[in-house]
Amino acid sequence: MKRTKVFFALILSMASVLFLSCIELDGFLFKGDAASLDDYDFTSDELDGIDPARLTSELIPSGDGQIHVVYITRDESELSEELSAAPPVTIVYSHGNSANIKYYWYRAAYLEDMGFNVLMYDYRGYGASTGEASEENVYEDAMTAYEYARKRQPNGMIISYGYSMGGAPAIYLCSNENTARPIACITESTFAGTQQMVDSSGYHIPSDWLLDTEFPSAERAKKVTIPFMIMHGTDDEVVGFAHSAVLWESVGKNNPLNRYYRVEGAGHRNLPVPSWNYDKENLDKFSHPDQLPPLYHADYLTYKKRIVAFVADVMNL
Repeated sequence: MKRTKVFFALILSMASVLFLSCIELDGFLFKGDAASLDDYDFTSDELDGIDPARLTSELIPSGDGQIHVVYITRDESELSEELSAAPPVTIVYSHGNSANIKYYWYRAAYLEDMGFNVLMYDYRGYGASTGEASEENVYEDAMTAYEYARKRQPNGMIISYGYSMGGAPAIYLCSNENTARPIACITESTFAGTQQMVDSSGYHIPSDWLLDTEFPSAERAKKVTIPFMIMHGTDDEVVGFAHSAVLWESVGKNNPLNRYYRVEGAGHRNLPVPSWNYDKENLDKFSHPDQLPPLYHADYLTYKKRIVAFVADVMNL
């Protein structure tokens, strides 16, 4: 009888741990910071040198809510030489699992500086976007943002770019066989799937025991035939570098233009500028390439060279 009580106590304890883990892990995936449109002061001082006349900020319908999109039109006077003769290219940027557009604004500034149009958007439940974040809603919001970009740029020259969790909707856009797809896909610090996240933690159990989400990016990447570029830091403390190897195994041979960059010494948050000792409180000091100290700027130029060369090859320039 005593052994039976101990056995059931252990079972209840394990069930409690799994239940609480599910709540905690799903909560970890979607950590959006709420904001209102009034919190975004899009003035010249806030935009890191981006002329407000080149920016559109609005809420658009997505599923049962609305998403906040910010569209930046490229500066024709600052085009990279390799892209100067090319038609405009728009980057649809899917950000990570936390905060909102403001937190990732410096990344938009980097891409704008390279000569791209940039569309940033917040998933439902993030920033000024309304509704609730979920895996399916993230995919739907990415598609909504992509369709918005297509209307702004009817020539179809659109690249899907995802950072961290944003790699999942970025890959989704590129593997969706029922719609016009982007011309290329770029991921940065992206996980291969939640099952791989659980496996890498040392718990070899089905991920659906802990999570309601799957984000099967590695499986989905097998269907991506457009050019694909992967960047990942060797010292990534959040999404281990091994995830990029799994993604590359899925997609590497699908297109001769595919590229895989192992960024030595970079962690999760200081890619693409690995020399930067990441400080969340001082993001505004490093928001525009012109503001970067020499060592950081050298890292940025390496990043810029990779992106621009990849896009030039994609466009056969």
